[in-house]
Amino acid sequence: MLFAAGGISAFVEKHPTMKILALAFLILIGAMLVIEGWNPEMAHEYHLKNYAYFAMAFSFLVELINIRFRGAAQPVQLHNQPQLAEETANVRATAVAAASSAASGASLNSARLNSTKRNRKRK
Repeated sequence: MLFAAGGISAFVEKHPTMKILALAFLILIGAMLVIEGWNPEMAHEYHLKNYAYFAMAFSFLVELINIRFRGAAQPVQLHNQPQLAEETANVRATAVAAASSAASGASLNSARLNSTKRNRKRK
């Protein structure tokens, strides 16, 4: 299982719709565990596991067919992609520069205010 993790991870990264499918499978399995814990006789009597596994296999097969027919098209791109360290450093540098210019602008404004107050006192 440890050896297959890299290949599976690359496949899931290339096809983000598989992430959603995997999350749906986890929710389904969790619901099945709750139902079996609550009333195991009923779950066995109605063969709930068989229905759940069939639904999982069917949806996985449909998704593989979708991937096959979309083949040459670009995969779905997610909006919230993690940034590289270099991009993060550029964003931070820009934010620091903006903050320092805002702070220097604020200090200029306070200096102007102080000079205005002094001029009023002199009059």
